[in-house]
Order: sequence, then structure tokens, then C-alpha cells
Amino acid sequence: MRPTGTETWKTSPIRQPGGKNGSQIFAEIVKRGEEWAGRVQEYLQSHPIREFLLWLNLPENWKTNHRMYMHLACVGSREEPAGAMWTARYWYYPNPLIYKNLTELIRSNGERIFVLYGAGHLYLLHQFLQESGTLAVEPAEKYLRGR
Repeated sequence: MRPTGTETWKTSPIRQPGGKNGSQIFAEIVKRGEEWAGRVQEYLQSHPIREFLLWLNLPENWKTNHRMYMHLACVGSREEPAGAMWTARYWYYPNPLIYKNLTELIRSNGERIFVLYGAGHLYLLHQFLQESGTLAVEPAEKYLRGR
């Protein structure tokens, strides 16, 4: 999925007037996901790993990745909200557990933890860690650039 900067809830492709059924919405999400995966693969193949990791950790890229899950939550009907149920169970539920486990690793104020997770987790883990106010989050860029 590519962020457009102008896409809103009302103009999102999965919310077109007249509505789409769940399988059509899902097909659109899969198509956009494949496009995003292609962009990621293309960038990886054409840049050194350090530059790729810097690019992958740009906020607009982790937001683009997360947006797929937001669209997926819209699959289904009011009576059978399959996408929302899947997203809650298999995406949102594990991320607070990861956050909880990270906070339990800290034993003292001066301790630091290096966290390496799949890029899809970045948006939510960053949000949880920032909003908790209990841990300072340092961007990967600081270490990848050697600052």
C-alpha cells in the first residue's frame, strides 16, 4: 500500500460508494500489500542493508505498513466483522503482549534494550512505548548512522 497523503477514511479504496463485499475488499488489500512488498523488495535489492533499514524505519513507511491492518479490519459485514475480529485477535492482541514483555525486561533506570521485531510491529510497539511514558524510545537511525 502506498500512502497518498490525501487518502482519508471516506476516500479509502475499501470504502467506495455502493460498498464492496468482503472478498472484493480483501482482494484490494492483498493487491496493495503485494505492491508494498514489491516496493520493499525493490528497495532492498537496490540499496545497502544499512540504507534499507534506515528507509524501512522511516515513520511514513511504518505507517504505510500499519495502514494495511486498518483496512483489513473493514473486511466483512456488521453481522460478521471478519476483518475486525482477525485484526483484534491476531494483530492487536499479540502487540500489547510484546510490549508487556519488553517492560518486564527492564531491571534498572539505566538499562537499555535493543529490540528487533518485524517491521509490521513497529507502529504499535512505538505507540505503546511512547504512550506509556515509562521507557525512552531511541530511533534506529541513531545507531544505523552512528550518531
